[in-house]
Amino acid sequence: MDTKPTFTYSKKVGCGNIYILFIEHNNTNFHKVIIRGAMSRHTSCGNSWFGGMAGILTYSLRRGFIEHNVERGLIEQLKHHRCGEMHVGSALSCADAISWALNEYLKMRKSRDKTNGKEEEESPKEEAVANV
Repeated sequence: MDTKPTFTYSKKVGCGNIYILFIEHNNTNFHKVIIRGAMSRHTSCGNSWFGGMAGILTYSLRRGFIEHNVERGLIEQLKHHRCGEMHVGSALSCADAISWALNEYLKMRKSRDKTNGKEEEESPKEEAVANV
């Protein structure tokens, strides 16, 4: 049986909890993202939305790791979106919770890479791009 390292992050959102799983190959190479949560049980489109978001995020992360622009690109685009239901101590939305989990995962990877002696190359500074 082939096992892959999986890092799971959980965050409370307005409609329950969201779980974001980052799966790797060979302990270091990013493979894919899986997203699960309460929304998939409460709405008919929840599983579809989470599946679509996970697919987009997986593709974008693969590109971002190659281009060294994950923090500037993905996290900033997902942060601060609000949904209708908010509770004290919860994320603003599922997208906001995903940005938090992605940030935590990237911090863990950087720490692990420093520990393993694999310093990430500095990427060139990019010009700010307006939100579309």
